[in-house]
Amino acid sequence: MGDYFNPAGSARAVLLWAVATRVQLGRWESVSADKNRQTMYGITLPRPSYWQGQYERHFCLIAARNLIGALGLLEPPLAVDQVLRDEITEIRGLNEHWKENMPVFMVRPRPGETPNKTGKSFAARNPAHTPYCWWAWNGKDGPLLTPNVPATAVHELIDRVEARVLSDHPYLADYIPPRSPSAWFYHHDGWLSVGPDGPYALDAAAEQDRAEQRARALTLWRDNYARHADLPDAERAEAALAELLDADVIAAT
Repeated sequence: MGDYFNPAGSARAVLLWAVATRVQLGRWESVSADKNRQTMYGITLPRPSYWQGQYERHFCLIAARNLIGALGLLEPPLAVDQVLRDEITEIRGLNEHWKENMPVFMVRPRPGETPNKTGKSFAARNPAHTPYCWWAWNGKDGPLLTPNVPATAVHELIDRVEARVLSDHPYLADYIPPRSPSAWFYHHDGWLSVGPDGPYALDAAAEQDRAEQRARALTLWRDNYARHADLPDAERAEAALAELLDADVIAAT
């Protein structure tokens, strides 16, 4: 490879695929959030979105697989979770070779075994899942790029990649576009899709502000409680609460 993949060239290649994965991940997350709002709130999902979700996820898997491959250029190597590495590699391959594998994974019960090694390893790890579902999610992990790889895990990997590359090549920061607002948000009840419609749709910025206000209120209440250590417990708590109300903190939380 000569000098093309010297440290600077390797850093560029790695960062390019990290950016591509982040951008494509956001596009897929947006459609998956629309699908989630249809499931949770009965909001109509336009028919083109069904196919869009499938190809946006496919393109994301291609970018993520190239990112994983590019990481081998870094010295020392950047550690990648083995399940994340395996499932992105497997499912990217199964989406590429869809004609051979869809007849196996898209029928219940499965009519037989997939003919290739990646399909067999995926099936062994995921006996009840298909590699072609683009809208999977759960409250604990949020949207799932693969059955065992949530979008958050891919974002965390990209964060680590960017930090590693920019620590040695800070000038490459100019090539990273602004990160788009997430279509998903972690609420105290779990992961929810963010949107302007639906009875439980959240505005992420407003929710973050509420969380900060709650934290400030809790800190102030503890300070107030500590100041009234000379009072009995019930009176102490009442005095701390009264001061909190006087500070006009609780109303906003």
